[in-house]
Amino acid sequence: MPAQRSALRNITEVLRLKFEARFSHERIAAATGLSKGAVSNDVQRAHNREGDLREPDERLGGPSRALPGGGLLRE
Repeated sequence: MPAQRSALRNITEVLRLKFEARFSHERIAAATGLSKGAVSNDVQRAHNREGDLREPDERLGGPSRALPGGGLLRE
């Protein structure tokens, strides 16, 4: 589990530097000790998953209602 936490911290830091600090991939790589390729992969994966970060209503294509236990009921 610690390795998984460390990887999540790395990705979080990469995305923070990319989108908040507006660093280049090369500068992020130098700051984090990761390769430029690893930085590019992390940013690309985040971009590809961007749709998963939208509100549930947007992902489902319409209004939804939360159900007990965390599920969603599409109306």
